[in-house]
Amino acid sequence: MSITTTQDRDAQRSLARLLPRLEQEFAAHAGTPAWEAFLRRLDAHFPRLFYLLRELYGDQYDFFSVEYVYENGMRAHCAARQINGCSNRKVEQINGTKGYANAAGILYDLQGNEIWKYPTPEESDTTSPWKVTNPFVQEHINLVTGIRTGKTVNDAEAQVNSTLVTIMGRIAAYTGKEITWDELMNSDLYLGPKTYMLGPVPEIKEEIPVVGVENQAV
Repeated sequence: MSITTTQDRDAQRSLARLLPRLEQEFAAHAGTPAWEAFLRRLDAHFPRLFYLLRELYGDQYDFFSVEYVYENGMRAHCAARQINGCSNRKVEQINGTKGYANAAGILYDLQGNEIWKYPTPEESDTTSPWKVTNPFVQEHINLVTGIRTGKTVNDAEAQVNSTLVTIMGRIAAYTGKEITWDELMNSDLYLGPKTYMLGPVPEIKEEIPVVGVENQAV
């Protein structure tokens, strides 16, 4: 089976993962003429079957549910869904023994009663001890201020680690296995190209988008 497209490579990778399971399940038939004939048919027809299944079901999960367990016993649960036509919302919640926070400036008790809310000041209020009116604007203020004053804030390590945590969850979801941090750090998994350079990308059309015109190109 030659590799000519990304789908061919994905089909071969999927077949390589499937074969050990088949060999284990049908170990009693290994080496028989029927088994060898089956392997030849599988090798010949699996790519087409793979394409049909991918076209029908896609190549990404519709939803994820991942639990992270830390060394100190703390647990974090992450769930995400990407299905059209559903009721969608973004929730970041921190649970404690006496209540929970919605990570948007509000604290609740265990009965769901609001017990504190960040007192967002008006834009023109210069006397309030609470200075942040919009956190998404404030992060850019901090960035520009850091550049101008030379007192830069470097969150690179935290950003890299948080990205690795999400990759860790994705690997666990797609493999169905528990993944440890050490396994992740020593993994040889590589999903990107071996080299990066500017220029045409195979299988991606070079189309110039037209402003104000949806899904069309010149």
